[in-house]
Amino acid sequence: MNLIPLAMLGLTISTVFWLDYPKQKFNQQYWASRPEERYTMEEDLIETKPLIGLTNEQVLQMLGEPSYVDSEATDELVYTYTIGYPPSLKTMDRPQILSVKIKAGLVIEVH
Repeated sequence: MNLIPLAMLGLTISTVFWLDYPKQKFNQQYWASRPEERYTMEEDLIETKPLIGLTNEQVLQMLGEPSYVDSEATDELVYTYTIGYPPSLKTMDRPQILSVKIKAGLVIEVH
């Protein structure tokens, strides 16, 4: 009996379960206490858009200090938050990030 097809099926199923990490709604306390697992809330922050329209002060209150701030444009800021290393088949040499774009003092984009 050839076990290669069975082994390949097992490997495929294992990979799918490994890549399908749990996602959760944004929780400010969890965000602050588990920065290496922030990626689990990324989808909620992008899809439900709770940050859109907030002031930069409100963003800082909600998410805390960003890992990096880009303020090269005159009326724009981009707050970049490190959100950890989600399970991935891509290289894991750097963490995933969440970017919050602020224009004229208000959040206009999150990705």
